[in-house]
Amino acid sequence: MRRWSLPLTVSAVVLVQLIALPTSSSADAWAPPQTTPSSVYGLSIVDPVLSFSYASELSAFSTGVNRLGSQTLCSGYSVSGPCQFDAPGTSLYGDILLPVCNTDVETNCVAGMSLGTSADSLQPSTFVRMTNGPTVAADPARGLPEGSTIGLWSSSLANAGGTTTYATYAIVQVAYGAGHYSLTNVTAAVLPYAQVSGAYQTPVDVQTVNPTDGRTLTGVLGPIPGCAWTETGICGRLQDFQTGTVASMTVRLSNQIGGWFKGRLQNPTLSVQPFDSSSNSITVTAQTVPVPQLTVAVPIASATPTVQTYFKGLMGDGPTGGWQLFADDSRSFQATDMLRSTANDTASGVVNTWSFGSFAATGNSCLTDTSHVLGLVTTNSMVYDNQAPTFSNGYLSYQVAGMHYLPDDSLALGTYDMIIADSVARCLYGYSSAPISASVSVTESSGVDNVATTSVTDVGGWLRLSANGFTFSDPTISVKLTQAAAKSKTTPITCAKGTNVKRVTGVSPRCPAGYRARTTIKCTRGTNVKRVTGVSPRCPAGYKRKS
Repeated sequence: MRRWSLPLTVSAVVLVQLIALPTSSSADAWAPPQTTPSSVYGLSIVDPVLSFSYASELSAFSTGVNRLGSQTLCSGYSVSGPCQFDAPGTSLYGDILLPVCNTDVETNCVAGMSLGTSADSLQPSTFVRMTNGPTVAADPARGLPEGSTIGLWSSSLANAGGTTTYATYAIVQVAYGAGHYSLTNVTAAVLPYAQVSGAYQTPVDVQTVNPTDGRTLTGVLGPIPGCAWTETGICGRLQDFQTGTVASMTVRLSNQIGGWFKGRLQNPTLSVQPFDSSSNSITVTAQTVPVPQLTVAVPIASATPTVQTYFKGLMGDGPTGGWQLFADDSRSFQATDMLRSTANDTASGVVNTWSFGSFAATGNSCLTDTSHVLGLVTTNSMVYDNQAPTFSNGYLSYQVAGMHYLPDDSLALGTYDMIIADSVARCLYGYSSAPISASVSVTESSGVDNVATTSVTDVGGWLRLSANGFTFSDPTISVKLTQAAAKSKTTPITCAKGTNVKRVTGVSPRCPAGYRARTTIKCTRGTNVKRVTGVSPRCPAGYKRKS
């Protein structure tokens, strides 16, 4: 959970500010208020990608003596001092923005981005440049890739704001241990923008002192809510995609990052191909999707006792005012339910977005293997599980939630897509190599079926399932996988009774009563070969039966 209106934006820990995106119906930016009076309980539920980091950054966190909770900006690992990431009481927080690939052999980079009005009309976008901003030098000996900035592209397809400019954002999280960096998660997005001028500045990593307790804190200074990127005097003002836009992004990514992926996408396809011994080429292609957002402000004086109790439990002894929960925060489910009547069961805004990233799985070992990519789960719901579908009683289940209505009073209709590797299904159920089928159901917590259009296909080693058109409270999407019993192999035999001949086919065929099976033998004499067929065939004189 993050509070509105802190002085710096997206940081290693606490210095954050909301990012604004436009509604799907206009170019005007929709965003929660940046300040909220202390007389109000304020809460926003927004998508995590809307609070992305503008900069590559390495920060050391120290909990040692006299440095409790302090953070230090680092250019890389050092063998001593606060940037010795593997020292007792010290840990690393790292955000690495991937560059756009410059060569055919480079990895941990964005290899390409395409846009179109359909999957069949995709056209490669043209890379223009990387933005200015903080970077991190690669440390190949310890496994750290280059930390870059945001990539800018041009396309033949205009966005909803009328411009043909887009940004790509791909970031990996970095950890450190046993003398080596490791990459743990990735988040990627395509962001339409229009360049505008104003009092903007290039982002810079900063380190400051908290005046209340003397701790050093790290963060990023310069980004502005509603800008996909900023530089001195320039903002890449976020725009909407045109309705129906299809985007595709290819990322060459360390194969340390595997397991499950999530997305704000519709009708996705997923391709995973080995790129070299240590990385994969991952391509995600999908339609953009409108995602409802929520902001609720409740005057404390008029809040019901239930709402007051809820906010006090959420904020503890902290200040009132505005707070933010991400859509994949488990507490957002309770917030959606608690604030449904206050919000008139209506979303505050809608953003048309395109993003994907990796996330965790728990429980069954078939779902937690990160040595290769297992699947992709996407939805447009206001709130969703921040982990892969859970497996219980033969069902893969996934929880979502949201308001019933959009700001224009139309119904909010849900989308859900899952792509799962056939190997995962076979692991879960002990299936053979025979084709797999499935059924998809959407059920409210009350047990009432939620009407949806569903489809299932199994192509190229990936099982694709979707449910669309369901409405919201807190539905659970369940998938049941099945497999027909493998067919036994049949063989034919020929049966004879005098001059009567019958052909019998079966798993273990037998001749009818009075008939005997006819067989064929091969007979040889030198280089001469003869085939003899009969009930009890014998080779001609001078020939020997060949085994």
